[in-house]
This record gives sequence, structure tokens and C-alpha cells, in this order.
Amino acid sequence: MSAHALPYRPHNHQACVTEALADARSICQQQNARLTPTRERVLELIWQSHRPLGAYDVLAKLTTDGHNAAPPTVYRALDFLLQHGLVHRIASLNAFTGCAH
Repeated sequence: MSAHALPYRPHNHQACVTEALADARSICQQQNARLTPTRERVLELIWQSHRPLGAYDVLAKLTTDGHNAAPPTVYRALDFLLQHGLVHRIASLNAFTGCAH
């Protein structure tokens, strides 16, 4: 597979995730919003994926991490992240992706 066929441009993915989380902490601090550990982990999981994730994909990853999360927990975290412009919802896929802007 050539580099041009990749669905994303090659980059230091861990640095990308780290920067996104640092930006999210800063944005939440500026907006006086509470970025809880669960909200931060949901955001991290979304950024770690190179594809949009649905709420149940996020829930499965949280469960694998050992979190005792339920669907409402994930949906509340996603609502928070949407509200603060940290993720985008792709309606046609009913999935979420990190917001880099």
C-alpha cells in the first residue's frame, strides 16, 4: 500500500493524542468545565482511533480498560465533549471523531 492510499497522513500519533488531550484540558479550564477522568478517557479513546467510533465502541474499550461503565455514562461523556467542541458527531455513521480545531 502506498503512502497516498492511507486514510490519514503519516504522523506521530502518540504526540497527536497527547496534544489533543492537553488542548482539551486547557479549553475546559478556560470554559470552567470539568474534564473528569472518564470524559478524558473517552476523548483519548476517540483520538487513539484512526476511524470514527460509535458510543458502543467506546463502551467496549472502556470495559476492556476495566471501567465499570454503562451506556448512559458514555453518552453523557460524549455530550459533554460535543458541547465543548472537543469531538464531532458524524450523523451518517452515528459515530464520533476528535476535533482538531
